[in-house]
Amino acid sequence: MSRRLFPYIVAGLTGVLSGHYIFKPSFEQDMAPSKEKRAAQPDNTPTTTPLTAQGGACKTDAGEPSSSANVST
Repeated sequence: MSRRLFPYIVAGLTGVLSGHYIFKPSFEQDMAPSKEKRAAQPDNTPTTTPLTAQGGACKTDAGEPSSSANVST
């Protein structure tokens, strides 16, 4: 059985390695501008803190309490 699978394994590995060698420069060239854009833009996403053990309200970076703690049912 290994005699039957060996050529397919070699062919598959050859294809993967040659594809990596051939297309690596173009992938790096395409990714370079997007990396520069991400480095230049600051991350402005607000982070939230989890609920406390007593069930206190979450607060955003701005210090405003979340509306979920003030909802009455």
